[in-house]
Amino acid sequence: RNACRGERFFAPTYLRAVYFPLSRGAMTSFTLATAFCTPLPTQRLRVRSRSSHASCAPVEAPDLFISIVFIRTIVTAEVAHGEECNKMYQVLETEFGSDFADWDVELLEDLTVRFRNPEILFESGEDRIRSRFADILRQFFPRYMRVVRSEEYQEDIREIRIEGHTSSPWKGARDESDAYFRNMDLSQRRTRAILRFVLELPESASYAEWAKSHITANGLSSSQLVLTGDGKEDMARSRRVEFRLMTASCRKAGVYDETSEARSP
Repeated sequence: RNACRGERFFAPTYLRAVYFPLSRGAMTSFTLATAFCTPLPTQRLRVRSRSSHASCAPVEAPDLFISIVFIRTIVTAEVAHGEECNKMYQVLETEFGSDFADWDVELLEDLTVRFRNPEILFESGEDRIRSRFADILRQFFPRYMRVVRSEEYQEDIREIRIEGHTSSPWKGARDESDAYFRNMDLSQRRTRAILRFVLELPESASYAEWAKSHITANGLSSSQLVLTGDGKEDMARSRRVEFRLMTASCRKAGVYDETSEARSP
């Protein structure tokens, strides 16, 4: 609405709306149409209030054009970053597709690799990696590093977070707070164990320094529960390990922000 007594401003001669289909993962704040303007350099547009003879301030068509082109540029950049993010998803899916099914692993659209079967990962309440999970990590990690450290993607990688997640209960805990901190300690010990394990693999020697500067171990306790469809805690699926790939392209595309949120299945 125009500021002049609520008068609505239209310029159908100069504006037409164009919809941008966005690629998977290109989460953008511009969810509706983006306008393009055909400029008329000498045209000055005035809006007159119905209840007053006073005119509102003139709107310069060139200024409107510049603003809309700027918006278009932002949207185009976000779409391009989204396409890069989607390309990385496709590469990971191609590399691990059948193996992920065998390992009970899920690839999320934000490039998170989720190991979701707690019976494979660790003994309950322990930080010792089970033999089956160790075998999976031996197969997974060198190939994962080969993908993310390839010449095409290496400069885009900001961080690889090994995240440990637990359900909320703890047998014998005094209260919810005590359970939370006991699970925090456990999840931190588990992620450190995973990080040590993968960095001590023979294949890791060639990129150890890069890995140390890019891979972090993050124990998050029960702060990011997986929820059921009705919003309740899914305790089995909450107990998981994730390799969360943070890239500049995905962040700029709005696929995720730097804060973590509870995820639904």
